[in-house]
Amino acid sequence: MCKLPAPVTENMTERQKKRRESVKCFVKKMNIRHLMSTKYKMENVFDKMQLADISDMSEKVELLREVEKLFKAAYSNNASHWVFKKQVV
Repeated sequence: MCKLPAPVTENMTERQKKRRESVKCFVKKMNIRHLMSTKYKMENVFDKMQLADISDMSEKVELLREVEKLFKAAYSNNASHWVFKKQVV
């Protein structure tokens, strides 16, 4: 994710809430051997994505929209709350 959702309070307008809850994502093809394993797992989100060839720009844009929808759904359901917080290494 490029941009994490910001905290929302009750006294904000609907427009402010919508902007602060927005999630900005990016898609990058990586070699699986360069990734480190972790104890954290985000369930049922990445199973729905089709991560085939993203060389075509239109396919990449569609995949990016799909990823953003899945992250928004996970954020609204409070699933895997650790994903939506700033990670400290």
